[in-house]
Amino acid sequence: MEPLAGDFATVYATGSFGRGEASRDSDLDVFILIDTDDDGRRKLTNLDAIQLQAALIKCAADEGFEAFSDDGKYLEPHSIKDMIEKLGSRDDDYENLFTARMLLLLESRPLLGVSTYERAIDRVLAEYWRDFPQNAGRFLPIYLTNDLIRYWKVLCLNYEERTRRAENPNKRRLTNYKLKHSRLLTCYSALVYFCHLLESTNTITPELARQMTKLTPTERLRALRTNSSVASLVDDILALYVEFLKSVDAPKQELLARFDDPEYRGVRRDSGQNFGDLMFKLLTDIGSPTKLLRYLVV
Repeated sequence: MEPLAGDFATVYATGSFGRGEASRDSDLDVFILIDTDDDGRRKLTNLDAIQLQAALIKCAADEGFEAFSDDGKYLEPHSIKDMIEKLGSRDDDYENLFTARMLLLLESRPLLGVSTYERAIDRVLAEYWRDFPQNAGRFLPIYLTNDLIRYWKVLCLNYEERTRRAENPNKRRLTNYKLKHSRLLTCYSALVYFCHLLESTNTITPELARQMTKLTPTERLRALRTNSSVASLVDDILALYVEFLKSVDAPKQELLARFDDPEYRGVRRDSGQNFGDLMFKLLTDIGSPTKLLRYLVV
């Protein structure tokens, strides 16, 4: 498939594969991102994009993955140009650019088109850091952190919308369990990482932001262990997360069936509550000495 992408497009995995946590039962979640020329035209033709989509579908099926969700809806290619120029607009959400951009920065791994992938991240960060030159000595990534908080709220709202009419209540319970662990960690690991960086610097440079994108959510947490005041708390969070990963390492139908047991549901509910409480404590402990925490709240 590499010739189909060339230097014009990238395919990146998100979800458990993007986080480096995939198991034998994990789904494959991918996005296609296309570069444009100086005139704004996509470098990958429509026919080439269709061929790339078809090759991805066939490859995933050959490897035994379930069909891509929502009948392949999320295989619709996006352009780097749109991802930047429509940032914050109503089309940002409508065209799924917002989710594609957040996952690109927070939990992605390139499957094809590495050079385009790296170029996309650099250009997206450049947009978020556009005011850096005139504030280089005291730059806080407010633009990006607003989007990070927005993404978490969107995930919570999407959960309510997608599960309120679920025929199987266990599907809602399982989705909620994952929301309160892996989804929460994806968003808040970036926020606590920025707070951690601000302990030793008054500014977050584009290079430091780039460093954040290269780390998985759990790697961001491990980086905080150099701060002795939160090292034990980080270990507790990571231990809970390992327990979560073990608990979801099973076929989907088996996972859903487990939630029939009220005692099991209670344990998982308490785990989600505890995980969120510890992440909140970590954010406040490490963020309180910084100005960034203030902007996360008000």
